[in-house]
Amino acid sequence: MAGQKACKFGKIILAVLLFSFAGQCNCEIEPEPIVTSITPADGGTYGGMTLTINGQGFAKNQFNYGAGQQHLGNYVLMVSSTTSYECEIHKDGCNERQIQCFTVPMVEDDYYVQVYVDGVKIPEADHCSSNKANCRFRPKSSYTPHLSTVTPITSPPNTTITMQGKLITSRLGSHEEASTNGNLKLMLRVFANGQKCEVMENFDLSIPYGIELEDEGSSQYGYMKCHMTGRYVSNSNASFIVEAPYGRSYPDPTVLRIFADGSIGMVQTYARVDSVSPAMGSLEGGTVLTITGEDFDQTDKPLDVQIAGSACKVLTVTDTEVVCVTSEAVEEQDNYKGGRGFDHLLWEEQIADLDSITSLNDTDGSVSHLDITSFSYNFSATTKSYGLFKPNVTGEYSFEFEGTNCLARFLLSNDSTSGNLVELFSASFSTSGSHHHSTRYSLKSGMEYYMEIHHTSKSDASNSLTLGFRMYTTGIFGRAYHIVGLYSSLGCTF
Repeated sequence: MAGQKACKFGKIILAVLLFSFAGQCNCEIEPEPIVTSITPADGGTYGGMTLTINGQGFAKNQFNYGAGQQHLGNYVLMVSSTTSYECEIHKDGCNERQIQCFTVPMVEDDYYVQVYVDGVKIPEADHCSSNKANCRFRPKSSYTPHLSTVTPITSPPNTTITMQGKLITSRLGSHEEASTNGNLKLMLRVFANGQKCEVMENFDLSIPYGIELEDEGSSQYGYMKCHMTGRYVSNSNASFIVEAPYGRSYPDPTVLRIFADGSIGMVQTYARVDSVSPAMGSLEGGTVLTITGEDFDQTDKPLDVQIAGSACKVLTVTDTEVVCVTSEAVEEQDNYKGGRGFDHLLWEEQIADLDSITSLNDTDGSVSHLDITSFSYNFSATTKSYGLFKPNVTGEYSFEFEGTNCLARFLLSNDSTSGNLVELFSASFSTSGSHHHSTRYSLKSGMEYYMEIHHTSKSDASNSLTLGFRMYTTGIFGRAYHIVGLYSSLGCTF
């Protein structure tokens, strides 16, 4: 009987041991979150660069959708002695041993990563404990690409534009071993008008629209062409991103423009009108018009159609056609607001003084359109540009000329008619070029002021003229930190 009891006891012990052993096999020990290093250690100052954080114990679940789930995932701060910036998580580049995030514009300083996993901060002691410098990131202007010019400034969507500046590299794809200057880094993405700007003009991605670095390809500076995509009509920016450690391009202040709605940007796209039918209608209104063209985009706001100063009520809109019904005509005016820009009348001759421009016959000249008040000629030329100026802010304005080898004057009316024109200022420009400006004038927001620019060359040599304006009342400061203190350098379009 004693042996029988011992046998039963042994079975019990064996069962317990087997259960305990099986339990140990199913246990999983979670590693403590730690950060061991980041790469790269240096980069551009304007963001857009991929930062990789190495370590262990990072978030398993990268998605935090739904109530009570907001804390899940990784969160990264870049912290200096005076400020901090969030590094935007790139979820597809994350796993339990790696976090990838995109840097944002930062001032030059020493920044140390600070990582949170599922809402819990990793202790400071577990950030690069062997060498704190392994967790340090230094944005430097020497690494930062620059965008100096974008041309054309205004155009329809689906236009090829040219960007110039510090490109860093001419390498557009993996089919190229290196840039012409020896740099191995890729031009990752190019943007304009809120969308991707294509740098390759064929489907097999082997023929670029155009890219070239200066000094026979050895410089970091040069130009690049890209084709805007989509039909978006707007005021927007342009930029490009170079593979780490460079990042997104910084816009030089001279590339920025103030547009009529008060926004700041680099490029402006617009719709195109090809035809209006019928060409005649009743002054009492009620005529149904069909307007054909391209890019009748309503993404930002509904279309506003004006016919001879009166609203045309929109009935239907597609990308290429607008149907509207006219309203009763307003009383007859000297000038009616038409399309964008100015009419530009050119005579291929030189006159002794600008007062003589009134003796020229309009039918002897050629009429063209100016989207921006800037032009140049390589022959004797006399011109008259005219249109309406509509300030978007009530306040003081001055008007400014830059020119070469010409005489010029600027005339402005106190309303939308040409009968009240007054000469604000005139100037004489040498062949080396110079700058002249008017005194300040108070103008009202929303009013339309008729204006004219008169110009004649001094000889048959190259001559040019540009008109701009300066605003002294603006809400721009504080809205765009990177142009604070540089407002006087901004170009403006009418």
